[in-house]
Amino acid sequence: MQRVDIVAVVGVYAPERLRYAKRLAAITGREFVPATQLAISADPVDEAATISPGIKTPAGAVFEFPHSAPVIKLIGALTDPDTETQLTGIVCVADAAHLLEDLQ
Repeated sequence: MQRVDIVAVVGVYAPERLRYAKRLAAITGREFVPATQLAISADPVDEAATISPGIKTPAGAVFEFPHSAPVIKLIGALTDPDTETQLTGIVCVADAAHLLEDLQ
C-alpha cells in the first residue's frame, strides 16, 4: 500500500492559516486541501482520512484543518498504520498581533 504523505496546518486565525497552507503546498509541490473542503463534513478529521487515498501528487498533500478539528484526533487518525496516510508534520500558525490580543 502506497501511503500518502500529509502535512497538517492548524491554527485559530483562518486567513493566516489559509495563506500559510497555500504557500507551503506551492513551495513543496504538494496538493492543497482547504479547511472549507474538510469542514463540509461533520468531522473534518474523518473527512481528511477519507479523501487522502485520492491524493495523486507524489509529494503528498497539505491539509488546512478548521480550528474546530481536534489536533490529538488528527494525529491519531493520520498516523494509524492501517490507513493510507502518513502524517509527517503539523504546523500551528499563530498570528502575533492576534496572539497578543488573546493573551490580554
